[in-house]
Amino acid sequence: MTEYIKLDTSLPQFMPFPKFLMALNINDTAKIVYMLLLDRSRLSQVHDGWVDKDGYVFIYYTIENMAKELRRSDMTVKTALQTLEQEDLIRRVRQGVGRPNRIYVRILADKNLSHRETDSFPPDGQHSFHPSDRILSGNKNNTNHNNSFNQESDGLSRKNYGVYENVLLTEEGFRYLQKEFPMDYQERIDNLSEYMASTGKVYENHLATIRSWAKKGKASQEKIFH
Repeated sequence: MTEYIKLDTSLPQFMPFPKFLMALNINDTAKIVYMLLLDRSRLSQVHDGWVDKDGYVFIYYTIENMAKELRRSDMTVKTALQTLEQEDLIRRVRQGVGRPNRIYVRILADKNLSHRETDSFPPDGQHSFHPSDRILSGNKNNTNHNNSFNQESDGLSRKNYGVYENVLLTEEGFRYLQKEFPMDYQERIDNLSEYMASTGKVYENHLATIRSWAKKGKASQEKIFH
């Protein structure tokens, strides 16, 4: 049962969400994982024994425990951690066979924030669409819609996603997957990444492939239940 907040209402436990995360071009899962790690670091600050010889706070947090808490796959968490490392928001230090990595959490300095905000968010009303990721609607645009998934352009670069970093998507394409598959977009990306890495298959357009797999999966389910 839910209730409205009043002046004397005790708020539930919550984790810190740094505002600089809003300006970073990383997926929601990576942001949530960072929140978990930051919350753990906050606890380490008030407990003895969680600081190294240089005065840096560290934590231990296994991938299995993070996946369980987030209700996500281990592979999804691994990809999120790789993303955070690429953004220089965490550093993992191996502690030996059978021992969890020591994780150092970093924060983004204010002086870098304005630069990232400018790079990540175009002015209102302007969008950076890659021709191969543009989604068009309406019957009169069917021809353009099909062509848009097959055209290549050097105007905007694509980024590597997935556990093996072999899924190529533009920023607009990645956001589209987030919108179309809000609950499991990261797992769909990881599934394609793992499949290409294990089979050696190559696809011309990874956004179109993920959407095509989703349609085939839905059709198979409908066939079973009808």
